[in-house]
Amino acid sequence: MKGKGKVLREEKAGPSPILLWILILILIAGLFFLMTSSLFNVTEITVYGCQAISEEEVIRLSGITEETNIVKLSEREAREQIESNPHLEVTDIKRVFPTGVEIYVRERVAAGQINTANGCFLIDADGIALEVRAVPDETLPQILNLPISQPVGGKTVPTAEADRLDAAVCVMKAIRACRLTGKITSIDVEDPYRLVLCYDGYLTVLLAGGATAEEKLMHLEDTIAAIGDKLTEGKVLHLESEGGYYLK
Repeated sequence: MKGKGKVLREEKAGPSPILLWILILILIAGLFFLMTSSLFNVTEITVYGCQAISEEEVIRLSGITEETNIVKLSEREAREQIESNPHLEVTDIKRVFPTGVEIYVRERVAAGQINTANGCFLIDADGIALEVRAVPDETLPQILNLPISQPVGGKTVPTAEADRLDAAVCVMKAIRACRLTGKITSIDVEDPYRLVLCYDGYLTVLLAGGATAEEKLMHLEDTIAAIGDKLTEGKVLHLESEGGYYLK
């Protein structure tokens, strides 16, 4: 009878616990150094996207200074502080190691206004509330029949009629794209699928919905020039796709 031989398995030795603890301590010490060393304090802040608002103002709002450690920098806090100015939207904040920060902003520009008992609220082409003024801006279209509650700067205009706001947004964007700023004096959104615009204070223009507003408004002034003397008082210009129109 043959004896059964025992098979000896060699167990592979894992990392030494002492070595692991040493590595962990080194990592902690390195992180502590990064977060506390003045070698990593911000020395350069570059701002992109400023036009009307100065770079210095954006930097001031961000709260980032030469005492700010780039590792400890809170992008969320810097974003919130910059956007406390409703006219500013932060699109990105980047750390540029070892000591640089880049801030990318977009300036919100008024594209329309809504009259309320508390004043005239300016809004941008995305429907974001910017500021309230006592006197309307004559270069901006009035948004008519859009009921709103108290707006908060930097936030979407609060309304129970979201479809009306969406329609107004489409038209405001089209006005800017078609270079009609200052020429469209009002946008009536009571029926968001049958928008009534006032051109240059005298001509009523009708759009069937806001989704195709840009396609239709891009032909508006050529259409008015082509119609000429036929645009008598009381006529309504109905704009259709691809430059089509009719008077009624």
